[in-house]
Amino acid sequence: MRKFPRILFFIAATMPTAEDFDAADEMGPNVSFRNASMVSTEGALENCDGVAGQVPQRYADKFLSAREAIEAWQTVEMKRRADRAAGKAEEAEPEPVKPAAPAKVQGAGKPVPKPNAATWQANGPTA
Repeated sequence: MRKFPRILFFIAATMPTAEDFDAADEMGPNVSFRNASMVSTEGALENCDGVAGQVPQRYADKFLSAREAIEAWQTVEMKRRADRAAGKAEEAEPEPVKPAAPAKVQGAGKPVPKPNAATWQANGPTA
């Protein structure tokens, strides 16, 4: 099953009301609340599939409404299910992107030499 569309539900306060929860419930499991008054007038926007509630203009200009995003997802999902039921091969899902291997730190993995008694007494403990 494909993931549900990610919806940002904008509210006018820090906590959603019971009505906000009811409206979000109808949109599916992938709804996140955001305080509309905390959206800046410039800078990066949080990525999503659709927006709902008291949507700031910057988000309304860039993203679909929640209803449009959900309808588009349902159309694609129903086609995928119909194709699968008809025995048509599904498109291969892309491989998840693996994070790059961390850079090797010089000397990493090598044992730390222990000072011998003579060095310890002559130089004292090392930090």
